[in-house]
Amino acid sequence: MLAYDAGEDEVVRAPVHSLADDNWQMSPGERAAIEGLLAQIRPALAIEIGTAQGGSTRRIAHYSNEVHTFDLAPEVDRKQFFNVTFHVGDSHELLPEFLHELEVKGRNVDFALVDGDHRAAGVCADLDDLLRSHAVRQTCIVMHDTMNEEVRAGLDRMDWAAYPSVSYVDLAFTEADHSFGGIHERWGGLGLVLVDESRRNGCRTGVVARRRGLGAHGEEIAWHLTAPARWVHREVRHRAKSLVLRIRNSFVA
Repeated sequence: MLAYDAGEDEVVRAPVHSLADDNWQMSPGERAAIEGLLAQIRPALAIEIGTAQGGSTRRIAHYSNEVHTFDLAPEVDRKQFFNVTFHVGDSHELLPEFLHELEVKGRNVDFALVDGDHRAAGVCADLDDLLRSHAVRQTCIVMHDTMNEEVRAGLDRMDWAAYPSVSYVDLAFTEADHSFGGIHERWGGLGLVLVDESRRNGCRTGVVARRRGLGAHGEEIAWHLTAPARWVHREVRHRAKSLVLRIRNSFVA
């Protein structure tokens, strides 16, 4: 509960919903950052790439008029979301087509969360689809798990100067040290990209890079040595999820 003084003799206690949601796979700081952005933007139209158990979906839907979320196999009860459309399948196939539909209708995406394919190429593809779309004109884009080495590799490949409407890039919007060692992944961290088509003069502020302090995994010999094992683990996990989706679709068909 969050307590605040509403008057001389009255104290109001309100639940902090984002901190109480066990299905939201983000740290309290990341949740608060996203809540703050959504509370200011109040999106008419929002996109989420990576539904998972619906933690972020629920909060995006709370602040938005209309939400479209993409996932290979979402683990949610869709009946709980009255203003959310679920796009089940590969975002790399479904998202470009959907963005084109929005372009034709002259609509704008106000907010987007990129938290789906965590492979370097996948992160690049999702961001490229968004940034090249004419439906992304005045948009706040948030990327999750920027501390992950594979996700970070994808973000480092992005040529932000190739997107004239990008006005601000912050790859250190929030940073968290979710370290596990061995072949386990490092997760957490948010990146922020602001798109403002009215300015179309490139990223005026430059790119705010992730801080690299002492003890970072990238500087540890053990972390380098176990990188191939983590890559294999990621690929197996991704292919297994894709296989499950194909099997599900075959039964539905």
